Formats: sequence, C-alpha cells, structure tokens
Amino acid sequence: MTFKRLSNHKFGHPCGWLLLLMLSLMPAMAEPMVVFLKNGDRLTGEITSENPRRIVLKTAATGRITIPREQVDRVISAAAMAAAAKPPDTNAPAASTAPPTPVAVASAPKPAASPTASAAPSTLTNAPPVSEAWLPGWLTGSWTNWHGNIQLGANLGLGTTDRHALFANASASKKWGRTTSLLNYNINYGVANDVVNANRMAGTSKIDVEVNENRRLYAYGQGGAGYDEMRKISLEYTLGAGMGYKFLDRKKLVLAGELGGQYQMFDYFFSHDKENVAARFAENLTTKLGKNVSLVQRLSFTPGLKNLGDYQVRFDVTLSLPLFKPLTLNLNLADEYDSQPAPGVSHNDLQISTTFGINF
Repeated sequence: MTFKRLSNHKFGHPCGWLLLLMLSLMPAMAEPMVVFLKNGDRLTGEITSENPRRIVLKTAATGRITIPREQVDRVISAAAMAAAAKPPDTNAPAASTAPPTPVAVASAPKPAASPTASAAPSTLTNAPPVSEAWLPGWLTGSWTNWHGNIQLGANLGLGTTDRHALFANASASKKWGRTTSLLNYNINYGVANDVVNANRMAGTSKIDVEVNENRRLYAYGQGGAGYDEMRKISLEYTLGAGMGYKFLDRKKLVLAGELGGQYQMFDYFFSHDKENVAARFAENLTTKLGKNVSLVQRLSFTPGLKNLGDYQVRFDVTLSLPLFKPLTLNLNLADEYDSQPAPGVSHNDLQISTTFGINF
C-alpha cells in the first residue's frame, strides 16, 4: 500500500498525532494474499517482504517461507478472490462487472519522472515476455532460468616426452517448483609421444521431484551414455530410478542419500558385451567453504543383482575457487573402480584435472 508523503503537514493538533500513529500501525494489519505457483500449488498468508528475486510469505501453517520469484505465477488478494467467487446479488443496484484486479507481482520499481511526480502504479500481471506468450504455461518455465558452469582446461608439454591433454566439462541445473533438473557433459582427450592416452566422453541427465511437504523426500530418474577408448568401451549407457532423502538441507550445506536400481549396458571393443541390472546406493554433498569456495562431492555403488561380485564404485569431487566474476578455478577428481572390466584393462581409473570455469 502506498501513502503520500506527510512531510509537508504539521501535526500540532492531538488528532494529527493520532492519525500519524494509526498510519504507522497499518502495515501490521496487512491483507491476506494468495500466491499461485507455476507448479499449481497455492499458498495463503501475509507478504512480509518482497523484491524482484523473491517473496517472503508468512502463513499460519508453516510460518515464514521464501518463494523465488521465478516460481510465482501470480498474486491475488484473498478479499478479491472471495468477491469473485461470491454469487451476484440480484437485488442490489447494478454495479460494474469488471473482474477483480490482481495485485502486482512486483518487479523492480521504476524511478519517478521528477521529484514531485507521484509513484507509478504497479504492474497488474506477471505476463511472460512476448516471445514466450504463445507457449503453454507449464512449458514457459521449463527452459528458462538455468544455472551452471562451463569448464575448460589443457595440459601441454614439449621435451623428452611430448604431451598434450584437453579437458572440458559443462553442467547445468534448474529448480522449478518441486522439480530439479541436472545435466552434465564431459570430454577428456590426451596424447603423449603421438600415442593417445585419454579419449572419453560422457553425458548424464537427472530429474529429482520432491514428494512431501518438507521437501526432503524425493523421487529421481536418471540416464547417461558415453564411451572410453582407454577402457575399451565403445558405448556405455545406463537408465535408473529410485528415491532419495535430504538428511541436511541448509542454505550452505545439502547432504542427501539415494537408493534405487538401474540397467547397465557395456559394449566393448574386443570382447563380449555385458548387460547388468544393478542396485544403486549413492550419496551427494554440496557445501560452501567460507564465503565463495564451493565443494561438490558424489559417491555411488552399483552391485549387480545377479552377481554381487560384479560392481562399480565411482567417487567424484569438485572444488571451485572464485577468481573474479564469472571466472572460477576448479580442481576435479574422479575415481572409478570396476570389479569386472574388459580384458587387459585396470580395475581402477583415477582422473585429476584443473580447469577454468565460467558461471552462468
């Protein structure tokens, strides 16, 4: 609610002081609002603060909750909804049939044209940009607001042993309502004395869907594909699903465990292909060390259901240090152990790389 400035009025009369006191108390009697989310959920409560990035809503059931602006479809006052739902009074005099005006889904306020000009009225709707207007609502938010990191690195050497190695990794994530999408793609290629000593590529995709009110329990589905010349794998792909639980879910620390199953297929260069149905046990940790240093760590164990002796263990960790926005320095470590690799291939494969990354 916007009030005209009172700085030019004098409140010498006791009634003037009473009026000033009443105006100062009016924000505490905020009107209940209804926040409609893009995933179909609806929350009712008092908006205690808002800015272009988020809305803080106080509800009777959950207390104060913070809602990212990108998840909000529209905001309407509870009184306006009740008036719209109330059947018309046929005995009442004719009145305007205009629908209730939705309350602004706030964007950054525009500066006034002049110091004496009154504040501009708020935007009435949260309409998508014209380029997105033709898309259905559920699709409009699915391809926007992605965040991630693109990493590039190289290791070159000329001398007794000529060598060069190239590393590239791209990751992206999106939070939309109760759904989180994760994408990852990496390439590693190296040559020493004209002999290829690294040639691999892999991509993975994962979707998490929160299933309970506190958003700690979630279902997931994932898939991946790639190849690795050094491990004599011409094609490897996996498909899996399961359940996960966030044991810790804080602003700077998230720890989750997962249990599920997956189908694995290994197409080898010079030996028989292998198919396997395996259980999957996994742990994911994301944390911030200090103000800007971040650490992402993942561990998975996939024993075969028909043969428990046929299993894989994979451990990944990435430490990111900011240089200057948006550039980061990243230390990546990936260790994979396969109990039954292709003939002539080592059981353990350790990869360490240092890369420069760009956040987006």
